[in-house]
Parts: sequence; C-alpha cells; structure tokens
Amino acid sequence: MSTGSPVVWFLNPKSLWTTWGIACIAVLSIHALTLTQQPLVYQDEVQIVEIGRTVLRPNTDWSINWLIDEKMAKLGTSWPTTLIQELAYRLTAPSSLGSRLVTVLSGIIASTCLLGWLLCRGTPAPAAFLLALAFLLDPVFADNYRGGRVDGWAFAACLGACWILRAVNARSPTHRDAARRLLIAGMLAGFSPFLWLSAAILIPLVLLELFYLVRSNTGSQKAGWAAAFRPCFLFGVGGVIAAAVGLLPVAANWSQ
Repeated sequence: MSTGSPVVWFLNPKSLWTTWGIACIAVLSIHALTLTQQPLVYQDEVQIVEIGRTVLRPNTDWSINWLIDEKMAKLGTSWPTTLIQELAYRLTAPSSLGSRLVTVLSGIIASTCLLGWLLCRGTPAPAAFLLALAFLLDPVFADNYRGGRVDGWAFAACLGACWILRAVNARSPTHRDAARRLLIAGMLAGFSPFLWLSAAILIPLVLLELFYLVRSNTGSQKAGWAAAFRPCFLFGVGGVIAAAVGLLPVAANWSQ
C-alpha cells in the first residue's frame, strides 16, 4: 500500500508545472466571470488606456490626460504596456474585458516567473508553489491587475530577469548559452521601467541576483575581476540596448 499523500503527488517537481498550469487556468477563469463587474470603473485603467490612444495618435487635440501648459496629451514613458491596453480595449469596446484580461495574464506571468526563480534558488517545490500562488492571489496584487493596472508586466520582466540570472548561475556563466541568457536578462531589466515605473521596486533584487552570480563564480582576486567582467558586461549591454529601444518613442515625443 502506497504511503504517499495526494499533496506530495501533485506538488512534486515532476508534476509541479502541470499543477501550476491548472491553477493559473482556474484563477483566470474565475476572474473572467466578474472582471467587468468589479470594479466598474477604475480611474487608473481609464488613464492608462487613454495614454495608449495617444501613443497611436500623438498629435491628438484632446485627451483626459491633457497637459495644459504644454498644450498636448500626456504620453509618459510606459508606452509599450499602455499601447497593449489600448489595443486590447479596442477588441472588446465598449467593454473593458479585453484590457482587464491582458492585465490578469500579466499577473499570471509574473507569478510564473516568481515560481521559476524560487525553484532555481532551491526552494522546495511545495513551498515555491504556495508562495507563487499566494503572490498571484494576494488581494492588493489581484486588485491591481483586475483593475487594469499594468504593474504585472514590470514585475514579470524583473522576476524573469532574476530567474534567468539564477539559472545561469546554476549552469555556470561559461556555459554556451550563458551569453545569450545574460543579454536577455539585461534586456528584461533595462526595459522593465518602460513597462511601468513600479519596476523600481524589484530592480534592486535583480542587481542582487547579478551580484550573487558574480560572487559565486569568482575565485582569487585576480580571477575574480576577470570572471566578474563578462557577466556584468553582457548584462549591461542587454540593458543598454533595451533602454535605448524604450527611449526612442519617448525622445521622439519630446522633440516635437
């Protein structure tokens, strides 16, 4: 007679991702039933969608985010996520279902990145699963993504960068795929502020992961400087490239 419990079975490392996928589908389905009912109108959501509209029409002569002194609509720096929200809203307009479904997905992706990062850190699978699920269901975070706010995308980018850096550390920065992964991690971190400025909350965590990566793979002081340069350089290059891409539309708007 088997002594294993159901909890151990569906939270063991082999079936964890399947269980997580089922949990995410259940959360998305439950939220979808009431997304357009609560909250009915969310000021931040309306302003975010409107900024997305001005991204598509920067020369518009009206906006609820109108800057009186500048005599122009506010564009802001978070153009990618606001644009996504505007396009999603258009798919279901006048209902806000489309834009809110997108932000619920951002919360699920952020929580998935958290789960991957925790597992790479060596957190026991059941504990990692429950922590990621608690993050996804946290009332403050759930109210955030249910109301059409886009912080989830910024969190997903930062936690994804942490996940990649920890995975690189687990396989060694000299692994053949390390350079590509370090570039991607840098791009996610560098682009995250353009997804939403709340990325600033998690940027220190990303830098700590980079520090841990460097510290874990340096030996003597001489070897340490050499070993530290390559991952920091690749991460930095990725960040600069992503930041440059994010700044292009902003700079174009400022030059008008």
